[in-house]
Amino acid sequence: MISTIAASGAGTSRIPFVHAWHGVKYHLRLATRGDEPALRELIARSVRELGADDYAPEQIEAALTGAFGMDSALIRDGTYFVVVSECGEIVGCGG
Repeated sequence: MISTIAASGAGTSRIPFVHAWHGVKYHLRLATRGDEPALRELIARSVRELGADDYAPEQIEAALTGAFGMDSALIRDGTYFVVVSECGEIVGCGG
């Protein structure tokens, strides 16, 4: 079931709120500056685990400082989102 919740941000008046997917409850919301430490950790963990078979450790670490790193400008301009689990953990992000 998908409904929407009101949100503020650059050109966005409604954000989808997903109640459950495959039995897991979560919701989508705009990221905040306070989310940045958790986002850096999530992105780094994801890139290191998912890229391990395809990239050398040096390539992964270099990518985390640029292409795969978090872009805080997207948070500031209201175009970066987080997926938050039922227990409050950020489990996904993008913008």
